[in-house]
Amino acid sequence: MSHSTKQKAGRGNEQYLKTVVARIFKNKVAVEVNKIERTKENLKFEDIAELVSGTRGKQVFVKGDPDLGIWTAGQVLGLIDDIPTCHQLVTRIIDEAEMIISQRLRNMIA
Repeated sequence: MSHSTKQKAGRGNEQYLKTVVARIFKNKVAVEVNKIERTKENLKFEDIAELVSGTRGKQVFVKGDPDLGIWTAGQVLGLIDDIPTCHQLVTRIIDEAEMIISQRLRNMIA
């Protein structure tokens, strides 16, 4: 992975729950958890349990509000630049695949 790709991959998500490592979407709850982890001495999981509970995180998806709880997000989140329709996405994938195949065949023949 190139340096610029690594930099982009880190956008929009952070490692929180340092006591129980997880990469989650950076939102209000995640920032609050991070603040507690940085400032509370002798941190115990119980200190953040309510904020990171699965029940609370489920509300993100049920109600469609990304700030209702935490939800996991991998490094790829930082590589997403747009949200295309399914048709646009499939068309883009096909176009990119055709370009890669054409280029590789051209290189094989040359």
